[in-house]
Amino acid sequence: MLGNEINDPSATNTQPCVTTSKSGEVLYFVSDRVGGEGGRDIWFSVRDKDGGFTPAINLGNKINTNKDEMSPYYDSKNKCLYFSSDGMIGMGGFDIYKSTLRDGKWSKPENLGYPINTSKDERFFQLETDGKTALFSSNRTGGIGDIDIWEVDLSNLPSTNNQEPVSNI
Repeated sequence: MLGNEINDPSATNTQPCVTTSKSGEVLYFVSDRVGGEGGRDIWFSVRDKDGGFTPAINLGNKINTNKDEMSPYYDSKNKCLYFSSDGMIGMGGFDIYKSTLRDGKWSKPENLGYPINTSKDERFFQLETDGKTALFSSNRTGGIGDIDIWEVDLSNLPSTNNQEPVSNI
């Protein structure tokens, strides 16, 4: 049990991502709790010395919009937060964005662009340990079902050869 700091009983609390930082373990998660920017927002909490979590803090309006943000993934090596949003100007419904944490502040989110994002919904971006490959979900054309897992070879972006950088797995 993560307690009411995370599991607000009056809200939906989903999509946890745990990472380690200088301050200890940090939990990023999605919630539609009171105090957000609107819709579902990304929040964070730090594990305290007693093993509990500090009160959840909204990442603010640089990351969150009046619509929905979801599927946070934090790359601790590069201090980047990857997430999906349908409230920022993008290519489709949900696009995947990246924001870097510098001096305690998030950079303006950067749309990862095509071929990762399309006119469909892209979510749940996650880097593989090699740092050169990523997985994400999409309902784009060419999949096997409604929503499929796709793999992208980041070393081929932008593609400089005939290899297809994104493939259905």
